[in-house]
Amino acid sequence: MCGPQLGPGEIVWCTFVNSPCPRELCGGGGGGREGSLSITKTCEPSTVAVGQSVTCTITITNSERSPIKEVTFTEQLPPGMEFVSVVSLPPEWEWMRGGDGQLTFRGIVDPGSVQITIVVKVTRPGRLTNVVDARWCVITYRKNDKDCRCPEGQTCHEVASFTVHGRVGGDDPGVRPSTVAAFIAASALREATASAASPKVPKGVLLVDFETNRLLVYLSKGDGTLRRFKTYATAEGPVDVKAGDFDGDGKTDAVVVNSLSGSINIFLGNGDGTFRRGRELRLLGTKPVAVALADFDRDSVLDLAIAQQESADIAILLGRGDGTFRLLETVPLFDGKPSSVAVTDWDGDGFVDLIATAIETNEVVFFRGNGHGRFSEVGRQEVGEHPIASAMGDFDQDGQMDIAVANFSSNSVTFLLSQGKSRSLGFTRIDVESVEGPMHIISGEFFNRIAGVVVPNFTAQTITFIGFDRGRPRIVRRLRAIAEPVSLGIGDFNEDGLLDVVVAGLPVGSLATFLGRANGTFVMKR
Repeated sequence: MCGPQLGPGEIVWCTFVNSPCPRELCGGGGGGREGSLSITKTCEPSTVAVGQSVTCTITITNSERSPIKEVTFTEQLPPGMEFVSVVSLPPEWEWMRGGDGQLTFRGIVDPGSVQITIVVKVTRPGRLTNVVDARWCVITYRKNDKDCRCPEGQTCHEVASFTVHGRVGGDDPGVRPSTVAAFIAASALREATASAASPKVPKGVLLVDFETNRLLVYLSKGDGTLRRFKTYATAEGPVDVKAGDFDGDGKTDAVVVNSLSGSINIFLGNGDGTFRRGRELRLLGTKPVAVALADFDRDSVLDLAIAQQESADIAILLGRGDGTFRLLETVPLFDGKPSSVAVTDWDGDGFVDLIATAIETNEVVFFRGNGHGRFSEVGRQEVGEHPIASAMGDFDQDGQMDIAVANFSSNSVTFLLSQGKSRSLGFTRIDVESVEGPMHIISGEFFNRIAGVVVPNFTAQTITFIGFDRGRPRIVRRLRAIAEPVSLGIGDFNEDGLLDVVVAGLPVGSLATFLGRANGTFVMKR
């Protein structure tokens, strides 16, 4: 069971339910009776981005009166999800990691249920299919012995699938005159069994224009180039836009942050790249500059976190599921002013947390979420001068979530590498210098399925790709882009299964696409 199905902002709530083993496979002859064992799986948070972590809880329920032993099930992670760690395991259970994302668990289930918790990371957008194979048998008691008989080759299969779309928008600090967010219209979310004759899937990007107060929609031509499609009026001074499904209809919606009017616009999508007239919602703070999307209260509905620069706080708005929102609380920054906000589970407790970049103090501020939509500041880490945006990923491939921050004034990118002490904010700081005027930052598997980041260099008219070598960041390449690049988006815009990068520059509407190649290089197309 999955929902809501969203566009970028990557993001979907999923519950895997494995039906009781059919009688013809596991009933009779020493196997468990029909319905004796069932497996369910839930994954949180409900909103994740490419490079972010997901905590999955697998529950095995035994409805028999006797223990069921030698329960063995295989968790096959699909391409696009990467194993990080086993967080909790019942006593006397064991697990083994195989190749190609395969995890095998084995143990005994007494009457009732047991739970196993694992952490995985989303590494790319696309359809993800999860398969669980399970086998078990019922203990039959003898006078001084236990015996278990399981017919050979009897295996239970259940398949659940879901779609995750990568985070592709920007966390705008209020100094960029435009931002870009990729989107996929509703027809992209059809089941994998859809007919080949189905209508062509519209993909595209969203831009906001600070000067003319407009939301611009560009659609992909399928070859990596984009065409101007629609224009919509916003409130005054739009600086950020994100795509998601706010009313649960499976169609891409958009939220626009308007800095000068102190408001947001909600545009509900029609599923074909067009939107209904945007509804304006006034905020209580001043100068909102960025928005992040997630399900903060675990009700399977997207909520909003809005960084408000002048009032130095973050507004938390909970979604009602119909495209409207209510203000739950305003979380203060006790020092500094937020320039961006991002979501991740940085402490690994399964609840959505927040990270804000703070100008004036040049810090990353960590907010811990309680799973009910409320957040509290718990710590800070120093970064470069005028941090403008952040991105998450396991950059050094140690199984821990790391943070990358674009620092505009110091011409650098700061990496905060987790040392396995995320709950206590244990990070090692490494700065990459000579990154001219970074205005934005996004993460993705740009280098042969290895995570890295890319930033637009406003003053150099280039984009810079940063990867890792032996656990340390290094500039992999700089590519000539377009005049005054200010924002980035990612997606597959030529349908080859590889990540592409869209660059938005000035004047607003200046776009270029860097098409990814299998060898980790890119070629620009306009």
